[in-house]
Amino acid sequence: MGNKLKNILVTGVSGYIGSRLIKYLGETDCYNLFLVSRNPDNPDLDNSCYYKKYSYSELLDGNLFNGLDKIDVVIHLSAVNEILCAEDPVNAYRVNTLDTKRIIELAISNNVKRFIYLSTAHIYNNSVCGMVDETVIPHPVHPYATSHLLAEQFIYNANKRNEMEGVILRLSNSFGYPEHKNIDRWTLLVNSICLEIAKNKRIVLKSDGTQKRDFITMTDVIRGIRFFINIESEMIGDGIFNLGGDNVMSILDLATLIAEITNDVLSFTPEILIGNNRDSNSPFEKYSIEKIKKIGFKLEGNIKEEIKQTLLFCWKHFHE
Repeated sequence: MGNKLKNILVTGVSGYIGSRLIKYLGETDCYNLFLVSRNPDNPDLDNSCYYKKYSYSELLDGNLFNGLDKIDVVIHLSAVNEILCAEDPVNAYRVNTLDTKRIIELAISNNVKRFIYLSTAHIYNNSVCGMVDETVIPHPVHPYATSHLLAEQFIYNANKRNEMEGVILRLSNSFGYPEHKNIDRWTLLVNSICLEIAKNKRIVLKSDGTQKRDFITMTDVIRGIRFFINIESEMIGDGIFNLGGDNVMSILDLATLIAEITNDVLSFTPEILIGNNRDSNSPFEKYSIEKIKKIGFKLEGNIKEEIKQTLLFCWKHFHE
């Protein structure tokens, strides 16, 4: 497909993934980027590579598409995070599910060719265990996961009916520095550990650290999204893909690695405080990304480098 898809509309561009994605696309590709944000006047969005900014309400009211050149691809990143979903499940459903449904309908009615949606690995269940590939039947229990799975269904159906090319990326545990310090994604495990080191020179684990998770660098997350902008149509299939790092680690091993990197770059080793809660779940074996690898995607992110850059970001902005 190459450069056939040039007009890209991205929602959630003020957020954690969106802000890094649009900078990456602006620096690596010749696309027209139409940026949609809940706060389009955010000065952090000012950059010469950005094409034009719009509000989220302009998109939902249905008039935005009529004022733009034909949009080839919609990348839908705008969503309520897991913390806010737990606090207000009704709003989670309204934003993550119903707003997504509305945007899909607008995209279809305006002949958008491709719709890329960032979902979550948590749709499989609250604590992903064992070997997980795209054939595993989802059993979400958290409002964050449930609202995403419902949104997935609208995209899957549109793809199956050939109304547009729907791509669903089920993201595992991502991490990496934010584009701006005011982007609040410090509940993500690696990010929270780096922030704790910057503030208190220590690592505090809530559990005994035996729980295992798949971790993917933010570098590979945004590369994965870009991959599906350019991929040939016949490679999409049913459109459902796991996007993970092929990198299962225990939380304690991860904390130990971060402590070692801290010693290398900041010349001290933070103490690791281990919690009393023991994880009773069955062992996590693998978050399979074989399906996405078979169509040509390759991981390139360096976990140690991403941790280093996240740690240095936290030290610069939050160390006192």
